[in-house]
Amino acid sequence: MLRQSTHTLPARPDAVAAAMDRDAFLLARARHDPAHVSAKVLRPGPLEVRVESTMHARSRTGAIDRTRQETSTLAYRWSPDRRTVRWVWSGNTVVPVAVEGTWTLSPEAAGTRLHSEVRVTVKARLLGRLIEGIVARQTEAAEAALGADVAAYLP
Repeated sequence: MLRQSTHTLPARPDAVAAAMDRDAFLLARARHDPAHVSAKVLRPGPLEVRVESTMHARSRTGAIDRTRQETSTLAYRWSPDRRTVRWVWSGNTVVPVAVEGTWTLSPEAAGTRLHSEVRVTVKARLLGRLIEGIVARQTEAAEAALGADVAAYLP
């Protein structure tokens, strides 16, 4: 399942990229998940960032189980020109779930156009489409807030 959105920001692409690479921005993005408990930012390389999160566990249907906790990782990789960020979510799930996305920055007359693509893939018979929909709905709120999140960290 592919979801796309576009946001317009009142700053040049370099400033938008800098805002999106701040630890505070990345931690704010992690907090959009309602199962979020805590997170930390790791920087394994100049164009790589990992956000390791502790989350409440989820059931097969996406319900939050506050009696158990799990870890997940969002790995971000910038292109050398710092105009594209590819990210991949990984974590322990009851059903195999793949969530990945791309954020692309393009100059626009008034600032920057931020295009977001999120792809959710669930490898499960019968329940796959249902679970894809649940995960997609959970990412929709975060994607809707993406422009405001970036704007909050612009200089």
